[in-house]
This record gives sequence, structure tokens and C-alpha cells, in this order.
Amino acid sequence: PTPRSSDLLECTSSKGAGITYQWQSSPDSVTWSNISGATADTYAVTITVNTYFRCILTCTNSNLKDTTNGAKLQLNPPPAAITGTAIVCASKTTTLTDATTGGFWSSSNTAIATVSGGVVTGATAGTSTITYKLLSGCFATRTVTVNPMPGAITGIKTVCTGYTTLLSD
Repeated sequence: PTPRSSDLLECTSSKGAGITYQWQSSPDSVTWSNISGATADTYAVTITVNTYFRCILTCTNSNLKDTTNGAKLQLNPPPAAITGTAIVCASKTTTLTDATTGGFWSSSNTAIATVSGGVVTGATAGTSTITYKLLSGCFATRTVTVNPMPGAITGIKTVCTGYTTLLSD
């Protein structure tokens, strides 16, 4: 899983002809630097560390400037990888865990498998993506395979020593 590291910033305070834009970034909201080429009313940003952004608007007729408040983009860590057995039979359970606390579990296809507190219950044969999501929006996923329950074993269930019998399901 990858933490959310990109976003689209938008300078919505004023738009229109006669206004220029210059986006700036800062590691601390004190020292600001112009971002080369970031001169539109929107800026697509990708970060690898927590970073502040702001936009300077300039009226081309009067050269008057206005600066937006700085906004912090915070890089949140993802949860740990989901562990546990990811294969279960229909109507049986398996337990998945995540070492990161405070998350919520969900299933992409509850007709195949449901999950509550990390306990996955197989419903019918197929696959479902189980997601563990933190309040920050970061998440980890694991694909769970649900197999059908095997049929009843049939055949002759007694055999003499040295002979064989055929069993099937």
C-alpha cells in the first residue's frame, strides 16, 4: 500500500482574466519558495514529506498582490500489511490482522465474504478484497479466496486388510 502522496490544489479565491498565479512551497510555513512552472490557478502536487503550499495572485493591471493562507499537505503512513490465512471455505471463518491499530475492516464483495473485526466469513465461492482503512484515508488490502465446501465423502467405508476401496466427494 502506498500513502496518499499527491493532490490537486486549487486557488479559488479569484479567477479570471488579468490575474496571474504563482504557487509556493515551504517545509515549515515560514520560508517560502516559488515552484518553477506552477503558474496556473490549479497545481497538481506530489510530495514525499509534509509540505505547505500557498498561491500568490497578482492583478496584471495594478500589480496588487494577494496571498492565500498556507495549506499543509501531510504524508500519512500506511497501515502495516494485512496478515493471516487468506483462504477460507464457504460458511467458515479465518482471521486477518493488522499491526496498526485504529482501522476499520471492509469487504469489496459481501456476497463472497464478509468481515468484522478482522474475522472473515466465507459466503460463496470466489474472491473478495478485504480492506483495512485508517482514519487518515491510508489503507492496506488483501485478496481472500473463498472455496466451496467439499461434498460429503461417499463410498464403501470399510475394507479388509490388503485391499483398497474408492472414496469420493
